[in-house]
Amino acid sequence: MSNKKVLACQIDEELRAKMEEQRKNKKLSVKDYIIGLIEQDLKTNSFEINSNVQDTSKNEEVKEQAVKEATKEQPIKAEKEEKAQLNKENKKEEEKQQGTKEKDSKEKNVEESKKEESKQQPNIINRKPDTNKSKSKKIQKEEEDEFE
Repeated sequence: MSNKKVLACQIDEELRAKMEEQRKNKKLSVKDYIIGLIEQDLKTNSFEINSNVQDTSKNEEVKEQAVKEATKEQPIKAEKEEKAQLNKENKKEEEKQQGTKEKDSKEKNVEESKKEESKQQPNIINRKPDTNKSKSKKIQKEEEDEFE
């Protein structure tokens, strides 16, 4: 016995008339016409199914590629942002250093001027004790003179 099965269905008369016209134009039996339609539909649908599967896999590949590119761009963006932040911090540090240098140079100038002043002050300080010494000597002489 063969592996063939019987397929039976009911269709309305209008559809049957159209089918008869087509099968007569193609010079096919009802059996061959129906089997041909089924085979053609299966080939078309299997192609559509395969193309849908391929489209789906292509879409997934495109999505994966987009994700890869996005993840590549994220580190690049992060690197750029980090560099920009470092540049800002470096500029701030440089400004601080320049400010510190200016303060240091001002302080040095003040110190130098103080040193110059202090060089002149010892003479004045030395003079005062001298004048005090001379006064004290005078007083001492006077006292000695009185005592004698």
